[in-house]
Amino acid sequence: VWLAKRRKVMGATDAVAVLGYSKFRTPLDVWGEKTGRWQPDDLDGKYVVERGNVLEALIITEWARRNDARLVDHPPLIGHPDYPFLAASLDAVGDIDDQRTICEAKAVTYRAAGDWWDDATMVPDQYVVQVLIQLAVTGLDVAHICADVAGEFVQVEIHRDPEFEAWALPGLDSWWHRHIVQGIEPDIDPVRDYPSLNRVWIPDPGVTIDADDVLVADIRAFQRARDVASEHKSAVEQLRGRIRVAMREATTVIGPDGNRLASITKSGALSVAKPREETQ
Repeated sequence: VWLAKRRKVMGATDAVAVLGYSKFRTPLDVWGEKTGRWQPDDLDGKYVVERGNVLEALIITEWARRNDARLVDHPPLIGHPDYPFLAASLDAVGDIDDQRTICEAKAVTYRAAGDWWDDATMVPDQYVVQVLIQLAVTGLDVAHICADVAGEFVQVEIHRDPEFEAWALPGLDSWWHRHIVQGIEPDIDPVRDYPSLNRVWIPDPGVTIDADDVLVADIRAFQRARDVASEHKSAVEQLRGRIRVAMREATTVIGPDGNRLASITKSGALSVAKPREETQ
């Protein structure tokens, strides 16, 4: 029942996608799912999802312990008082020194850990926006994004942002009425939306089109770029292997000017620094 209700509203993660901050979904994905044109991808049984579900309880427990938070019950789905289409589901809510606070729990894999270890950023933008939407919906002032980052506990505090809400909420309202209520197809990103295009338009073997000059030019350019990309891929693989063989047990390569040219990352991958621009 809760999941069915959620599919009829724009949740915080949907809003992140509509606003263009999601790494995983686009406005077209939200449009297709909310209008019933296709079903969301089935993630049941996926290891990374199951891992996140298991770790979520541990993260919330650790958050409550570290902050002396008293957990409180909350509805599974909360709607915005002024924008009925906008809703949020919260991982946990607790009272900390008489301050009601949201806890958004994240289980971060090793591959994604780099996005959380930058002291200047700490949290990927998509999760900050997700929590800002949650604060806007609930009217609360403070949220904590808490994450298990490859075994390390990270907590970042986010405060409600009226300027963000003044920009985001009317835009989301307009998007919802145009693309969900009226059903108008949103703009398509030819790169990020490519995996979904066969769901937008089901290929029909009996349909052909005549190419105009623009389409002919695009097809010819694609053919040339594909051939060049194939050549470049082969060259990259050859050079990557030669560099790694030359490094043997070394982890870093230093150039004649003393700058790092290449290194081996913690995961064992070869990382080559971008060329430094010469100063005049």
